[in-house]
Amino acid sequence: MIIFLTALALVLPMHQERICDRPSSWKIQHQLAVEYPRFKRALVIHFGARWKEAAIVSWGEGSWHPYAKNGQYLGTFQMGARERSIYGHSNTLAGQVAAAARYWRVSGRDWSPWDCKP
Repeated sequence: MIIFLTALALVLPMHQERICDRPSSWKIQHQLAVEYPRFKRALVIHFGARWKEAAIVSWGEGSWHPYAKNGQYLGTFQMGARERSIYGHSNTLAGQVAAAARYWRVSGRDWSPWDCKP
């Protein structure tokens, strides 16, 4: 019994710490859980066999967060204001995939527009 309580005392503070230090809110976690199947389907539809590369780039750029923001750069692919005006933008991950895919195709189907590379 004492060993169990000692182990529990050691685990609980770490568990609470991890929950409190989580970088995104539970709302974002829930949204990702709901949107992820659509997001993955959109990656496969728009990037074809290279969908995993697109997933890596979007994770590196915006952590699959549809509301990610870094100055003028928005969304999971962190597209700038000019690119969003040309290729589109959405508040959903699937919509952002479609816009990023348009940009990717025009740029020669490489990842040069993005800082994060697969």
